[in-house]
Amino acid sequence: MSKDLHKILEQIVLNRPNRVDRYDADYITDIHHILREEFRVNTVADFDQHPVLASLKDALNFDNAETVEDVSKVINEMDFAFNRAALTPKQTSATMKQRFKYNNIPEWEQYKDVKLDPTSEDSIEKIKGVQRDYSFIVSGKKTVFWGRPEAGGDIWSAVFSQLRETGDLNDESDVLTIGPRFDLEIHFFRDTLELKNTIGLDLHSDDESLIRVGDMHCMPFEDNSFDMIYQKNTFNKSYDIRKALEECVRVLRPGGILVSDECLDYVDGVSEIARTNIVSNEWYLNCLRDNVEKVVFNKEWTASASFIRKSGGIALKIKK
Repeated sequence: MSKDLHKILEQIVLNRPNRVDRYDADYITDIHHILREEFRVNTVADFDQHPVLASLKDALNFDNAETVEDVSKVINEMDFAFNRAALTPKQTSATMKQRFKYNNIPEWEQYKDVKLDPTSEDSIEKIKGVQRDYSFIVSGKKTVFWGRPEAGGDIWSAVFSQLRETGDLNDESDVLTIGPRFDLEIHFFRDTLELKNTIGLDLHSDDESLIRVGDMHCMPFEDNSFDMIYQKNTFNKSYDIRKALEECVRVLRPGGILVSDECLDYVDGVSEIARTNIVSNEWYLNCLRDNVEKVVFNKEWTASASFIRKSGGIALKIKK
């Protein structure tokens, strides 16, 4: 193992304040994304702008014409040259899994430790199965939690009023909520917010006129179908968050609004349920920067829950 190479990779992938952690991939698997998002480089020719990337270029003799995908392929074939296990996101402890009742999930034994295999539909079905089954255990038909006391109360009504004033939302707008679980959220958007053309997308539905059954990574909607997408604490369930965001951009109309109200920076790491840990709202801006026309709202606040360090709300106007 090359200590020098491992040290360089540590500097690139660890302790990034605007990172995303994934249960389904280590940092080395995602290194091409990290290079594009964190360092804003596309080819090795851009590496000289960053001392640590220049060191990587020299260590492995990369050519300027090589892309970040080429770099990723080489590094991912070099497990012998660094300690891959040390470059992996923190995993949720058994104690925390028990605290959050993972063991109560039906058929938990077949679900636990399953990670995404992009070539295996079975792995995707098991991931969707554990998310669907867990939602029935922990949620029930709760009332819609719209306020955020720790953030000063209702943060979204003012944002949506602003969007109406700018013409980005109106009574006829087509709105999608991702992961509403049950129909209360749909009725809240339709009746309270007066966005009557709101539908949901979830892995389960009691009424498909209100909530369509589908996967946020492969949505059952045509391109340019919606004026706004809203999600609350659903992106953290994603097995491929970049693919989910790509789908959001696809089904939004040009100038559409993407709203995320999400738990951020999990204290105890990622797991079979909380598969994605977005540490900061800035990660959305890094990931989607080519598709962001305007930042409508961006706020983070200290969380009241002990298992996360903060929560965040962000609303982005999307361009294509």
